[in-house]
Amino acid sequence: MKTINEIYAEFLLNKFRFHRAIEHDIFRDSLMFYMDGKFSTSASLCATLYEMIFTTRLVRETANPLGFKPNKNNIEEQLKNLSERENEVINEKKLSFRKITKELVEYKVLDEDEKKEYDDFYSLIRNPVAHGLTIRLFQSLEKRKPVHYFETENNYLPTYKKASELLINKIYHLMAIKKFLK
Repeated sequence: MKTINEIYAEFLLNKFRFHRAIEHDIFRDSLMFYMDGKFSTSASLCATLYEMIFTTRLVRETANPLGFKPNKNNIEEQLKNLSERENEVINEKKLSFRKITKELVEYKVLDEDEKKEYDDFYSLIRNPVAHGLTIRLFQSLEKRKPVHYFETENNYLPTYKKASELLINKIYHLMAIKKFLK
């Protein structure tokens, strides 16, 4: 696992990219909030970004019809296909994260082991962060129940710091190591 400072340095040097400008901006902001000690904000942004990365990859992977060859002469059609597919995935079908990763397996972007890893991370870290379930997040990170309610309150900052680090590293792994771009 890289340190956040190492990831931040690589990010500033443009050593890895994101699918979309909004993803780049969210990651930049989450790094800045982390550096400022605003760990819950950093984790929340990363929780959103984690799901967005998979949604974007599915849309990009499945937007064009089978046999379609993107080129500079059909850019408008490519953009229309992307827009329509994004609307279908998000607004019409309202695909859950697990359905998105299932489709990514079907398109051979992920294998079953990767799907399980990403789905488990989603359940254990992303969901508690995104829904403000601090006790559940504490249990996931500490592998135990809190002794009393105030234990989670007393450990709020370290819990979200650890969650931020895990989320930032997971996103870094997807975009810089696995090269989750298309």
